[in-house]
Amino acid sequence: MTESNKTEAARVPTNRDRAFARQFALLGLYEWLVNPLSSPEALALIVPSLINQEDTEAGDLTPEEFDHCDQELFRALLTEAITNREELEAEFSQYLNRPLKQVSTVEHAILLLGTTELRYHPETAYLVILDQMVELAKRFGSAEGGYKFVNGVLDKVARDLRPEETARGRAA
Repeated sequence: MTESNKTEAARVPTNRDRAFARQFALLGLYEWLVNPLSSPEALALIVPSLINQEDTEAGDLTPEEFDHCDQELFRALLTEAITNREELEAEFSQYLNRPLKQVSTVEHAILLLGTTELRYHPETAYLVILDQMVELAKRFGSAEGGYKFVNGVLDKVARDLRPEETARGRAA
């Protein structure tokens, strides 16, 4: 192992690295919802090629940001969301004010991503997850208040999945 590999392997992901991981996981989930692929592993390999394509939802994400994102979190979120899609959709669908098929693909992907992280990543505070998902909805979602919709749904999901943590958050 070279010195640079040792440094990279020992590097602890920053909040920014984790935020980029969520953005790239969102890009992967969006692509998967539009064009379902057979495996999350194949999709994880495709995401970098989507960056900087004008016809994707990638916005201004760069290959360098993908290289520096928290790769472990990116792959975990993508795999968990795809593998557990039906269960996760059932969790958030009960709080939708319309049928899931009427929710935009971007908002669908954000709800799937947020519910995944709430369920499978208790090491991340629910308020951080909600904030990150709202930011993703503002950046990539509809201009008609989609972020409010995402926040409302995921807040209810958080109350179900993390009742003790959300009770403390509301009491503070």
